[in-house]
Amino acid sequence: MIRSPQMLRAQPLPPSRKIPLDFFTYRIIPVDEDTRLILVATGVAGRPGWLAAYWRSDIAVEITGTVDTEWLYAGMGYIGGFRYHGRIAEHRVAGLAYLEYSDRRR
Repeated sequence: MIRSPQMLRAQPLPPSRKIPLDFFTYRIIPVDEDTRLILVATGVAGRPGWLAAYWRSDIAVEITGTVDTEWLYAGMGYIGGFRYHGRIAEHRVAGLAYLEYSDRRR
């Protein structure tokens, strides 16, 4: 079983112990039936934070997407779907994907 820090404590962490994450977006792009590309971007304390793409090897990725669903509020942010097209390594890809978006900047 994978444990997160939230599961190890009975109480939430105090604000002074939390990362001041004010922007978060998470995308899951299905490449084929068995493969997913995961894209993550964050902002911390008003500045760009972490940008990552998860794949099994170092490859070139070029993806363009457009949100094509209504945003659905889901707790601390929104979820939706988007259409995308582009290429991953030498493969052309296109389809529908999942998106999470949370922006806590003021």
